[in-house]
Amino acid sequence: MAAGMLNRQQLLSDKRLADLGGDQLDGPGNLSSTSRANQATLTVQGGVRDGMALLLTVTPLTLGREPSNDMRALDATASRHHAVIWRRSGRWMLRDLASTNGTYVNRRRIIGECRLHDGDVIRLARSVAAFQFAEPVDI
Repeated sequence: MAAGMLNRQQLLSDKRLADLGGDQLDGPGNLSSTSRANQATLTVQGGVRDGMALLLTVTPLTLGREPSNDMRALDATASRHHAVIWRRSGRWMLRDLASTNGTYVNRRRIIGECRLHDGDVIRLARSVAAFQFAEPVDI
């Protein structure tokens, strides 16, 4: 593995993610609740994947250019490991992973982490996706 590259396990255990909430981190098992805010989607806006939606069922969800990410950015200006989305205490959170070209929510650059709200527009370098709460699915 090239210097500076992290695999998924290293990324998730990295010190930058150490304060994601530990035992408060919500996982896939909590997605069966009837609350609309318990499920969310990311929908790509623009580019070759325009309209592609991803139901967020895995947390933390890694975002970046590296193929090992859960959602891969096809944008060459996105960092290899650009950002992460997770649930903590019932809230959706986004953290920039010290990316080169920044992570933005509703056109504002975030430093560290921020809470996501229904309808937020997330930009990783030049890649854009809409964050939306999803209707619960009965299985």
